[in-house]
Amino acid sequence: MTLSCAITHAALRVYDDFDYVASGSPGSLNGAAGGFGWTTPWTGALYQIVEPGLSYVNLVVTGNAMPRYSWPQIVRHTSFTLNDGETTWLSVLAYCADAQTSGGAWLKLGTGNALSIGHTFNPNWRIVDRNHWGDTGVPVVSGQTVFLVVRMQKNPGANNDSVWLWLNPSLLVEPQISPANQSHVGNFNDIDTSRIEVQMNHYMWFDEIRIGDTWQDVMPRVIYARSPDIALYEGATLLRTNVGVVDFGTLSGSATAQKTVIITNLGDATLFLTASNTPVVSIEGDGAAYLSVIVFPQRNIASGGASSFVIQFNPPDTGDGSAAPQLIIANNDPDENPYTITLQGAWNNPFYAYEPFEYDAGTPLHNQNGGQGFNGAWLSSGYKTAADSVSYDLLEVHGSHVERDGTFFPSTHALSATFGALGQTVWVSYVNVPLTNGVAQINDP
Repeated sequence: MTLSCAITHAALRVYDDFDYVASGSPGSLNGAAGGFGWTTPWTGALYQIVEPGLSYVNLVVTGNAMPRYSWPQIVRHTSFTLNDGETTWLSVLAYCADAQTSGGAWLKLGTGNALSIGHTFNPNWRIVDRNHWGDTGVPVVSGQTVFLVVRMQKNPGANNDSVWLWLNPSLLVEPQISPANQSHVGNFNDIDTSRIEVQMNHYMWFDEIRIGDTWQDVMPRVIYARSPDIALYEGATLLRTNVGVVDFGTLSGSATAQKTVIITNLGDATLFLTASNTPVVSIEGDGAAYLSVIVFPQRNIASGGASSFVIQFNPPDTGDGSAAPQLIIANNDPDENPYTITLQGAWNNPFYAYEPFEYDAGTPLHNQNGGQGFNGAWLSSGYKTAADSVSYDLLEVHGSHVERDGTFFPSTHALSATFGALGQTVWVSYVNVPLTNGVAQINDP
């Protein structure tokens, strides 16, 4: 909701928003006398008013716009004169329908070969006078509205003024002299703010002419109601709502992965995570059971503050698959509620069950729960792990091996995988060595 977009006149010297009745008739702008800071109405034929006006992100704009029906110029005089040693600012919105066909469009401050701002018989937005007619600027793009901002400094002596031009500057900070898109320091023709002349052909539009003492006067921005502004980051990467993805990669075996996500509040009011249940961050959708929040964020995050949370990916240790659920954060941001990103991960296990006996040497097998794909621990008596592994040809082996330790009893370890389909084939392998002094050894089943 907009709280204020009013224009104050304290330092805004000249303004015309072309808030006149739209008319397709050539010459309809002649005699128009809106705005303020002027001593005469617009005088000239073949200019008209169209709606809607031009716009630039968050710039305060009202009224309609002035397109050109055909040559020649239209003129209006102001009540503002720039004196030696003074600085002023000018801004205007401009639009070019066809950069190649257009002969140009410019605002001239004064008469003759005075300061001209715009698209001056050259497919560039630029500032020129009689001393700089051949200078280049920023290429004009057909069908694009630009916001031209000019700083003018009047210095004593002839041809000694300084001028800087910026295209589409931020409305939040003063445009910096370096880097300006174009500048002329101490060698510009005398600046005359008392007369504004517009020349352009019918491919061009102008709107929102402003002259003021400061950059804020000619670059007023819409001020919105105080509100929070949520954003999520993984490290320095912005996770945009409905677009961002946190990727856990592909895991195998009993591996898990964790990711830290940061919630920031870039707004000027407290951000509230408004889910009525706990946790305040929810995970829903395909594979949600394999992802969980193990460290939770704060519910209230002050303006400019941040709070992090940790997500863990714990996929099955058997088979192959993937997960891609949505992480959802309900909050009080007026235009990003809920904030939603995608979590994605996969798992790839080449077997249903695997036991490498990775236990310390001499460990009784009973109640050990290593490997993967098993449901519960070994139920065993009389077996232990040995100090080394056994091998077979080029078979990949890990861990230790198991040997008898006392009286023989069967050992069991229940599989968590199920084989319910008739005709399904599975393969079982293990390394078996013959009895050595009455001891049988099994490795890597």
